[in-house]
Amino acid sequence: GSFDITFPIRVPKDIPAGKYTVRYGLYRRDGGNRLALRGITDGGQRIMGGNLTVNKKVDAVTGGSFALEHGDLPEEAELNVDSKMLDFGAVVTDGAFRLIHAEQQAWQLIPLPGSNPFRAELRLDKLEAEGRRVRMIECIDPASASFLVPKWSQDGDTVTLSCDGQSFAYRIIF
Repeated sequence: GSFDITFPIRVPKDIPAGKYTVRYGLYRRDGGNRLALRGITDGGQRIMGGNLTVNKKVDAVTGGSFALEHGDLPEEAELNVDSKMLDFGAVVTDGAFRLIHAEQQAWQLIPLPGSNPFRAELRLDKLEAEGRRVRMIECIDPASASFLVPKWSQDGDTVTLSCDGQSFAYRIIF
């Protein structure tokens, strides 16, 4: 979901006045790797917070300001934090993924890195696979031992699935 949080920024006495880039993220102490976050990232799984300007006189901070790096984003560019099912014609989903469907026997559904659990409806008739029957859906290269096997069903030419988003890909086998 979406959360609002206020946190203090402590400015060390010994840093000079100037403009500083603010990033935030989460990491695992045991492995040191960053946890995936959704938002406007810097490419290193840190959220782009903004620019902090620090004003000083001698060794004392006298003021400052903070501005978002990306400005105010239009509503269309925001994330689907409400997990609304969005209709793209051949696919209806609340997630983000690539569907590779050129092969006849098996397709690959590849979630974007750091994906949250998501749902998808694949309309086979609009994907040039009308009348085909799914035999199984399996995980390819899960990110952890606690991955969940996707739940799926098929009703005519509509395949509905729920994935945890924690595998590199999901193979849809006909």
